[in-house]
Amino acid sequence: MAFFRYLDDSTEKFTKLDRVIKSGFKLTTEAADDLEKGDENVRELRDLMIQYASMEHDMKNYLKAAAEAKLVFEDSMNGDPDGENEVDFEAIFADKLQTVSTKNSKDDFSKHNSVKAFDETVMEHHFGHESESGEHGSVANGDNDDDDDEIEMTQDDSQRFICPLTKIEMVDPVKNICGHNYSRVAIETHIKNNKNRVQGIRCPVAGCAHMVSRDTLEDNAVLAYKIKQKNRN
Repeated sequence: MAFFRYLDDSTEKFTKLDRVIKSGFKLTTEAADDLEKGDENVRELRDLMIQYASMEHDMKNYLKAAAEAKLVFEDSMNGDPDGENEVDFEAIFADKLQTVSTKNSKDDFSKHNSVKAFDETVMEHHFGHESESGEHGSVANGDNDDDDDEIEMTQDDSQRFICPLTKIEMVDPVKNICGHNYSRVAIETHIKNNKNRVQGIRCPVAGCAHMVSRDTLEDNAVLAYKIKQKNRN
């Protein structure tokens, strides 16, 4: 049971690490954006983005293995309430971790949403059509069709920067699975205030039938970059 408690403690620490990684993505993007156009240090910061993506990948594998190992352990205990058969929880976890772990290349991590956003905004700004793969736009082999509607801004698109909850320009924007964006604090407060709804919480945008929760939200670095660029002009 000591290893079980150790795993619980590690899981809690990894939850905190997840916040650190998300902050790292954001701060690295901001640091690169503040450099002079064409500064080669931007490429080093992109490599740091890849490292964050790798860390997040390993963390998620660990958490998945821990969750699956706990289920196996609990099933074993339920089938043997008297504890007659000793269960090696550490071995179960090691087996699950080996099962879920995958080796990813730098190109694989380039497809991470935060890295793609970095390529589509910062790398494009600093180096134009040039990219790490020598292709136009994103390093992720141009696989960014899903984001086109969100990043294609025109002079008449200022309303896209407005949070549907606060009715003012978004701060730290996050995107829901339905594609709608909100200020982070605003949507998290909305979710908290409506958490007791039995039927779940709908996206606050009128006419949208999708549900929204903390798990369905992700940082919209591209939109954050567009807002920042607009306010610079």
